[in-house]
Amino acid sequence: MLPVESYKPLILLSFAILATGLSFILIKWPAGVDHTLSQHIAKRKISIIFYIVLFVIVLVPLTLFFTKWFIPNFNMSFWFSLFVWIAVISQFLCALIPEVPGWTENTHRLLAFTSATAIMPITLLIALDSTVATLPRLFAAIGLVIMIYSVVIMGKYNARHPKVLSIQASYFAIFFAVLIAATYIN
Repeated sequence: MLPVESYKPLILLSFAILATGLSFILIKWPAGVDHTLSQHIAKRKISIIFYIVLFVIVLVPLTLFFTKWFIPNFNMSFWFSLFVWIAVISQFLCALIPEVPGWTENTHRLLAFTSATAIMPITLLIALDSTVATLPRLFAAIGLVIMIYSVVIMGKYNARHPKVLSIQASYFAIFFAVLIAATYIN
């Protein structure tokens, strides 16, 4: 399958929409740096709906970017595609199931963990792919180390670190930075 160039900018669109939407959440429904993004929205029905709509709007172009441009452009493996689908589907379900007390809290956390850990092998495979330029591969390798460190810190604090929001935001910002670098740095 050949990459479709018109899908290439969808990574920038996805990131811009996500950053804008999440910034809006933090301003409109503040809860502090000791709360995850999901915890910021979990107390209000309107914020939960906003979160779901935001992730639908972000995940559609992001998935198109991966399937129509990134994967064909770099001739990524089955494993890369598999981890992309795991990350996308678990993130979508994570957005649908809010982190509120009861069965949904543990289900949400499991899905969030699944989505977050699925992007680590994606990052690793970018770091190891010889068709990706050297600088983005270096970014991916460094980013992966930071991601692993973040997961260890979050595990140590049982996802209740006093700066969990900063760790979470950095984790996903690194992932998008790696994707953008791999896409636009030749």
